[in-house]
Amino acid sequence: KQGVITKSLDELDKTSHKISEMEQTYIENQWLSFNWINNIELFEELCNQLKHSYYPMEKLIRLLTLIEDTWNRLYSSLVSQRIELPERLDSWQTVKNWLDEICSLTNNALCKSKYSPEITRSIINAIKIIDDEMEKQLIAADIAKRVNMSRGYFNQCFKDITGKSFNSYLRFARFEKAKKYLSLTDEPIYSIAQMIGYNDEKYFSSIFRREFGLLPSEYRQNNAR
Repeated sequence: KQGVITKSLDELDKTSHKISEMEQTYIENQWLSFNWINNIELFEELCNQLKHSYYPMEKLIRLLTLIEDTWNRLYSSLVSQRIELPERLDSWQTVKNWLDEICSLTNNALCKSKYSPEITRSIINAIKIIDDEMEKQLIAADIAKRVNMSRGYFNQCFKDITGKSFNSYLRFARFEKAKKYLSLTDEPIYSIAQMIGYNDEKYFSSIFRREFGLLPSEYRQNNAR
């Protein structure tokens, strides 16, 4: 889904400075780290940076879509809902309101969790590790150590917060990303299998068919965008 950003976004500061590709990459990395979720000062700083920079429209749409997609992978289990970009992004205020709503929604959920914010953030960090490193062999005990939790307590908290055991969530996350690659890219199936942690294409295809009733090639044919 792609929202529409019209020329009314020319309310962005007229003195906006043109930013380099390196600066654009830095801005994207800051947003996609989600460190701003519970840091209001950083959030406002990033919003001002985005507003007062000359950020090409197509890249702004891409950034907002990445925020939507990444948040849904990291936080939807915690919040028990998914977020969507507004159908029409016709002003900077619409963009800012949407980002404000994401902050509010996430922090409200963190406050309501039966676990402390520190534990909840540790599980979110574990989810981010899965998302960033799913091409590797990932083991619950290793991830628990990386987020400073004991294995047993980590497994308990992970299942309570995400609704899935670590291994079930890992498989779910891998195949969700595989479906995205299949529908949005022309990457060969063997390459997609490797990118989500399966070195054997035939094994990946057999598991995929067991999960979704279709071979990866059939899924791609039915869902190509």
